[in-house]
Amino acid sequence: MTKPIALLLGLLSASGCSNPGSGDGPVPIPNGNCVAIQPEPLPPGSSAPGASSQIIYRATFPCGSLENGIVDAIHSPPWPMKKGEGGVVGQTDSVSPAGITGVRLSVAAPNPIPKDASGNNQTSSVGVFNTALNFGPGSVFTVRATFQKPNGPRIPANSDDTNAWSIGVSVRTGDERDLASDKRLGVTFRVKNQDAILNIQETDPGSTDGTVVNSLKQASVPRDMVDKIFGTSGAPPQPFTLELFVDRDTGTGVATLIPSNPPVKAGPFVMLTFQAKSGPVLKTAGATLANCCAPGATVSVDVTEFEIVQVFRGQVYRGGWGRIEPPIPQPPPINPH
Repeated sequence: MTKPIALLLGLLSASGCSNPGSGDGPVPIPNGNCVAIQPEPLPPGSSAPGASSQIIYRATFPCGSLENGIVDAIHSPPWPMKKGEGGVVGQTDSVSPAGITGVRLSVAAPNPIPKDASGNNQTSSVGVFNTALNFGPGSVFTVRATFQKPNGPRIPANSDDTNAWSIGVSVRTGDERDLASDKRLGVTFRVKNQDAILNIQETDPGSTDGTVVNSLKQASVPRDMVDKIFGTSGAPPQPFTLELFVDRDTGTGVATLIPSNPPVKAGPFVMLTFQAKSGPVLKTAGATLANCCAPGATVSVDVTEFEIVQVFRGQVYRGGWGRIEPPIPQPPPINPH
């Protein structure tokens, strides 16, 4: 991470503990006897030559809650994560507690999967999102989420369906409602049969209904890494993090899968819609689960952490949302940890 935050977000107890954030004592969350400690506020900011970065939003979902385990330099008071879904007719979805340190995303696609106006499958999806962001031209940031225990079909394609599904990190216009008309950019860990790829996609700038999507860059994930993530290597499923680094100062970005040795990277990629000097403001970021192409199948994954990191080039972060000194352009870090 960029720097330790007075931390911590994952301080949990199954029997009870105090909540220094509220002054009202323990805050019970509906998950058995789990009780969460609310984290301390973000520290006062930092300064560094060249490029520096600061976590401006972090959620750790203690006891499966979307409202606790949050540090937030964007909103006042802190905003919880919000559930959003694709709204495909016939899809079923849920966001539920996953133990004491995560939420489980689950979605099932209808069978058959309905088509959009262009004849493509409508994508059933569910996710947790942070809204009311303001990442316009010139902004530089990273969105990352940590996942574990993916579960879904890993079967060959047939004559009608690819049986592909995906886990992802995305940013878009709009709010937590996953509307097809929103402009979006995201990286997915896309599963198809026994293999997986990192796939970066962006809504085409000329698409009025959001159905035209460009694949900007792809990278294959080594099979041994896929087996570790799914727990088919003989060990428990290994947590993994997806990072999406977006540089609207240069109009480029990089996506990274961690851990792997070396990390799998897709990029640099050049954005067509969210450019350096033009394009809509990105207002929502989140962790997502989608099933485009496995009719009737239920897919799921646990989300244990979500972060937004803002990058400042030759600037001094003073605390608060956007309170920085004038920029001095510097080469950005690919992975601002």
